[in-house]
Amino acid sequence: LQHPDDHYELNLAKPVQRSVALELFHVNRQLGDSSIKRVKLQKQWYTETCAKLAEDMPHTGVLEFDFSTQAAASGEGRGILLAGPKEIGAVQRQFSDVKTSNTSRASFLEVMASHFFFTCHSAACILETFEYGD
Repeated sequence: LQHPDDHYELNLAKPVQRSVALELFHVNRQLGDSSIKRVKLQKQWYTETCAKLAEDMPHTGVLEFDFSTQAAASGEGRGILLAGPKEIGAVQRQFSDVKTSNTSRASFLEVMASHFFFTCHSAACILETFEYGD
């Protein structure tokens, strides 16, 4: 597991990259609007609030920013983490048990989602364990 702390340069015309930006801005909001810093839109410093940018996220252009959780910056706690291959594999194995209902899987994921980031690929792998029509 690792922190999602990093420097990001995202092309907002690409839906996946725009989605990553929106999710990080959402997490920033949950962490008290203090995790996103040095925001540039089209290489120009962005002077509005992060909340304003999240509400009016453009569909084109390049968005650049640093994401740093307070827990990571201070060395305290673990913050919100990115679930790695080992964790995703363990969840898949647990969810592959035919006795586990979709409701139980969804409840478990809801709890995990408040503590972990999932890449789109990881989320897709987990969703494959759900039974259709249940």
